[in-house]
Amino acid sequence: MTPDVNVLLAASLSDHPHHTAALAWVNTALFAASQGARFSLQPMVGGQLYSAGY
Repeated sequence: MTPDVNVLLAASLSDHPHHTAALAWVNTALFAASQGARFSLQPMVGGQLYSAGY
C-alpha cells in the first residue's frame, strides 16, 4: 500500500484535525508491513520527508 502524502502529514502534526485517525492508520499499515504486507512511499514523498528532517 502507498499512503497519500496528506495522511502522512496529518499523522505527523499533532494539532491536525485528523491526526489521531491518520496516526492510527500509519501505525496499522507499518505493523502490517512488518508482517509481510507491502508498504511503499512514492519517491517524491520520501524525498520531501528526508529533506524536512523526518
